[in-house]
Parts: sequence; structure tokens; C-alpha cells
Amino acid sequence: MTNANSTAEAVKFNTINSERFFQQIPHFFERPEGVLLEIAQNAHRAGATKLDITLSDNALVAIDNGHGADSVVPLLCLSDSAWHKEVEEGQMPAGWGLFYLVAISERVSFRSNFGYIEVDCNKFLNVTGYREGLFGLMKPGDKAPGFMLKAVLKDEVAAKFAKSVQTYNLGFFPLDITFNGKPIERLSLSKMMENYGFITLPDFKPGCKVYLNSTHRGLFTDGKANYNKIGAVFHGIPINVSLSEYYNYFSEKLYIEVTEGCPITPVLPYRTTIKKDEKLAELVEYVRQYIVADAKEKITNTDVEQEIVEALHTLERAMTQEELDTMDIWYVNVTDLADTKWEDLETMVVKKGETVPSNKHVILKINGEEVLTDFVVEEIGIKHVKSPLRVPRWLKSIPQEEVVASVSVASDEMSKQQTTSYNYTWCKAESITVGGKALTTLCTINDYREIDTIFYTNSPKDFLNIDDIVFRNWLFITDGYDYDTQESDFRQNVSSDIQRLIGQYELSDLLKGLWVAGVVPYHVQEIHLFNKKMRIVMKDGTESLLNVA
Repeated sequence: MTNANSTAEAVKFNTINSERFFQQIPHFFERPEGVLLEIAQNAHRAGATKLDITLSDNALVAIDNGHGADSVVPLLCLSDSAWHKEVEEGQMPAGWGLFYLVAISERVSFRSNFGYIEVDCNKFLNVTGYREGLFGLMKPGDKAPGFMLKAVLKDEVAAKFAKSVQTYNLGFFPLDITFNGKPIERLSLSKMMENYGFITLPDFKPGCKVYLNSTHRGLFTDGKANYNKIGAVFHGIPINVSLSEYYNYFSEKLYIEVTEGCPITPVLPYRTTIKKDEKLAELVEYVRQYIVADAKEKITNTDVEQEIVEALHTLERAMTQEELDTMDIWYVNVTDLADTKWEDLETMVVKKGETVPSNKHVILKINGEEVLTDFVVEEIGIKHVKSPLRVPRWLKSIPQEEVVASVSVASDEMSKQQTTSYNYTWCKAESITVGGKALTTLCTINDYREIDTIFYTNSPKDFLNIDDIVFRNWLFITDGYDYDTQESDFRQNVSSDIQRLIGQYELSDLLKGLWVAGVVPYHVQEIHLFNKKMRIVMKDGTESLLNVA
């Protein structure tokens, strides 16, 4: 009987289906212009100071003055790499770069210290025997200093290049690059960050500069980082760096510029994203601690409450809960719905150990009986106090206080039934008090943000003391007509009701129909109707005779 272990030892298990893998390589690459980054990256790693790229029809040529390649193997052996130790350890080459070029080309050729070789890309990817015989294609005597590659691009790839080819992102590499004879502008992330108000943080690690957006809102939430807000330039390769044609748009909140070592991990093989690993976590924690320390210092060094509140907002986003609990100062949100200004929400700084302002809740009582209503609007400014979402533990609960809104209404007024001609429900009260203070008017609002009842003590005109508050804070619908249109309709309805209730009408309102005949209502003195005729006498003595249908 054959021993199973000896059989397993005798058979070599191949963990890669290399034939199928090479056939699938073209599907690994999406944007053909990405090969330009690979070419520039290799030139930079080779110590080049100059790189010339030309693209004409299907022909792509790149020549650099670096130290060149001593062997062809790293160029055509997948995941092989022969860079010097500093590059290998600091940049983690994937050994995929020139396969990008092979995948989009019909033929490629390389010339350097090792000599010259030309490769049929289709055979290279699909014929195992061709790959195994590559050394037979070598011409060791045809050498050249530096490194040169030539490629005949596939027609569909050349067509994409013809429509649009982006080269400005090559400008971050520290070498002089030309494209079709024109110099590519050298880019400096540090200058861009300075121009757009970014803060340069103290050195994180050698060869790594960190730039923080001065507002940095959105970078942290609940003490955790939003990794989509982080960009980098990694040894010349821009990662998540939003550049427009004129380099004037930076959507990220944090940028890292790496020129030495590997303090972050770009995801291989294309390096278009940053891996969320322990390296990035260390960097983000460094930035978070900087933001927290900076905000706490601002609180210590200012007496301006608005500046303190802004710093507390920053801490609310960046601090962990454990750090929040150490704070002896925080803020609450105060809403005064009787404020006639648009900014009815304000913040108030509170300190640990001091009395926290209570949140006042209005209870409506009519003739001593509590009445359920959703909202009570009055003119003295009952303030609603709420804590933000994240607070120190000592501010977890806001004291609650009930304020009684008492309305006394005569029984005959309560029993009156208003006609449907009114736009709102009105009720005359004998007295109105809120928190013990006498008022002349009060309005209740239902859950649909509609007026329930308008109470008044002297005249319906008393409502005009709070009508602006009622409309702006409760009735205005943001997804409806524009503000002015909604406000005009509301005031017209209120005016119409008040005129009916007091029995006094504005002449201009009654005579608005005269505008149709070109008569200005404000100038009318007398109106006479007879035999379907209307004789109008104006204040200046002139008359008009109108036919009435």
C-alpha cells in the first residue's frame, strides 16, 4: 500500500495557474493613462533627474537618465523587484508596474544596462513557451545608459489617449518631465496647502509632512476618523488628491506628503487608495490628539464665548467619550422661539458644578383645565434648552421645568361657533398669563404646524405682536413656495380675519377690484350705483363712469 504522506511529498502542488493568470492580466488594469505614473515612478526610483515621454498615434516612448536596469528579469517577472534596499523597504514595490504596459500594448521593447529586448505582448500573455524563452530574445550588446522603453499601444488604448491624457499629476515627482516636448509643471503639495490655508503639523515622522485643513470639519465624528477625507502624495504618486485643471480644489481635510520611508500603506498594486491599517491608525491618532490639544489651548487662552464654543464644537467631533468626561466646561443649545431674529438658536457655555439652565416646557390650561396642544407660542420668550449629542457625563441630563400658560375664557366665548369665513380660529380671553406674567395674546400650534387657536384679551390686533414669530418659526414650509409668497398669503389671511372680527375694513381691501378698471382705490372719495352704472368720485374731484355687468 502506498503511504499517503510519501505520495503528497512526491507531488509538487502548484498554487498558481500561471497560464490562466497571464491571460487575465489585461483585465486588472482600468485607466491606460495610469501607465504614465508607473513609468515616472520607476524613473524616480532609479534616481533619474530627467524623463522624456512622447506619444504619437500608437507609439509611446519614455527615456530617463537614471542608473538603469542591470537585468531584464525584474521587468518581465511578475512580482520580482531589484531596487536598492532603501526603495524596497520604503516604498514596497509590487513588481507589477511594467505589466501595466504589457497589458495595453501590442509590442514593447526595453533598452538599458542589460542590453535590448523586444516582446510580443500577445504571445507573452498567452503562450507559456514564449515566456520561458525570453532570454533567447535578448541582445546583450545593444546597451544604453539610463532606461528606454518603446511600446506600440493597442488601437483602443491609443484612441483613449487621443481623447484625453492627464499628465499634470506627474508633477509631484521630483524630476524634470516632458510630455511630447513640453515640460510638465512641477507641483508642490506644501505650497498648495499653504495657499489654501492648511496647517502644517509638527513632524510626524522623518520624510512625512502632514497638512490639516484649518476647519477640518468632517474629518472626525464621535472621535473617529472619516478615512474618505484623507489624501496623500506618496513618493510622487498622488492618492485621493482632488486636482482640477488649475489645482484649485481640495475636498479632503488631511493630506500626507511622503518622501522618505513608508508611514502609510498604499494599496498595491495601483496605489490609488490608502490601506486602513495600524500605520494609518497611528497617523490619524496623532492628528486627532493635535486637534484636541489645539482646541483645549484655545479655550484656555480666550474669554470670548463664541471662540470657546467653536473650540468645544471641535472637541465634540474629535474627542473620545473618556476625554469628554474630563472636561469641566461644555455648552448647551438654547432656542428662543419668541426671538424675532433669524438666529433663534444660540449656544451657552456651562461649567461643571454650576447650575445648568433648565429646559422650560409650556403647559396650557384653559379655565384651570389642562388642554393638550403640541406647541404654545407667546411673546415673552420661553427658552428651550437642549444638550448636544455628545457631552461629558455630568451634563447627560438637562433640568426640566414646567411653565403654565393660563387662559381664562368666558363661557359664552367658549360656546361661540365661528363661521367658516375665517381663516383661523380666534378666541377672546378674559386673561392670559404665562409663568405668572400677564400677556395680551397667545397662539397654539398643532403637530401639522398649523394654527389651532389664537387667543387675545383686548383686540385681535394683539396677535400682530407675535405674528412674525408664528410664521417664521412654525408656519413657513421650506419645501413650499418662496418665503415672501408664503408670508404675503399668511399676512393677508390674518388681516382679513382681524377686519371681520372688529368690523372695520380697510377701504383699499374693499375696493381692490377697481384696479381692473384702472382706478386707484386709495384715491376714491365716493361710489354711486344706479342702472348698472357706477359713478366714482375721486378725492381730487374728478369722476369716472363705469358700466357694471
